[in-house]
Amino acid sequence: MSIPLVTYMCDVGDVLPLASSLMEGVRGHMCRMSPLPFLPVGTELVYGDAAYCKVIGRVLLPLEGRMHAFACPLLKALRQVAAEERSFAVRNSGWSVA
Repeated sequence: MSIPLVTYMCDVGDVLPLASSLMEGVRGHMCRMSPLPFLPVGTELVYGDAAYCKVIGRVLLPLEGRMHAFACPLLKALRQVAAEERSFAVRNSGWSVA
């Protein structure tokens, strides 16, 4: 599976949410797919042969103009990520108990 993202610039170790839309003032990566695909904890987002981000958990983010929140994956940067649009492959490299 390939996931088209607009990435937010971040350094190694930074943790940012992945959402299909973000409220103004919230930093994060934007997914061009709606609804967001389910990404279990431990899933890596790969470009070429290199893993750029890893899902380490979830965060509840409010949806603009709505009364409820959405559970968005939290992505930890495994390498420096530039602010750009590209498609990432999904790789599950092991088991997750979360």
